[in-house]
Amino acid sequence: MQSANILLALGGDSGNQVPKFNVTPAEIAVLRAIHGDDAVSEITPVEGALVDADIEKRSNRGELARLKAIYGNARDLEGNLVVDQLFPGVAARVFENLDELELDKSLFAAKERVSSGDFKDNGNGALDSMKVGDLKKLANEHQIDLDGATKKDDIINKLAAAGVTGEVSKQDAGAGDIDEDGVADLDGGVLG
Repeated sequence: MQSANILLALGGDSGNQVPKFNVTPAEIAVLRAIHGDDAVSEITPVEGALVDADIEKRSNRGELARLKAIYGNARDLEGNLVVDQLFPGVAARVFENLDELELDKSLFAAKERVSSGDFKDNGNGALDSMKVGDLKKLANEHQIDLDGATKKDDIINKLAAAGVTGEVSKQDAGAGDIDEDGVADLDGGVLG
């Protein structure tokens, strides 16, 4: 039987999370039924030398008895016993691996962190972050013929070839000028 380490939001409250270690897939199902579908997060499967031999060898019947001993009195909103609802009958089969739960991938812990250095810079600056409609508007403002280009990358290439970066220069921005909303922008000296 597989196990995992998790974060559990008690009562579904993300501000009140506790870690739980070596939790079985069947127990995750019970905890989600008690605390809410999003109450279990940061699921990290236990692998390698960290695997608990007792959990790995636990039988279906042994896991069901353990769950009933711990959560046997827990009831859902309709008053039904949670464990009996999830695993009905004398010969009920419990979940033995995480895949059986069909959980959303967002509930699992990230395997690695991404830093800003991991993103490639293609030299197109602010153009990459703009929407196609805004790119076309920018091309129109600069009187650039897109020659039927409709894909974002093609439009960006046309704009970049014409020297348009999508960045607003200080000269164009007019620090301290009145915007269309009638409110003057703050310049660097006001707050500094």
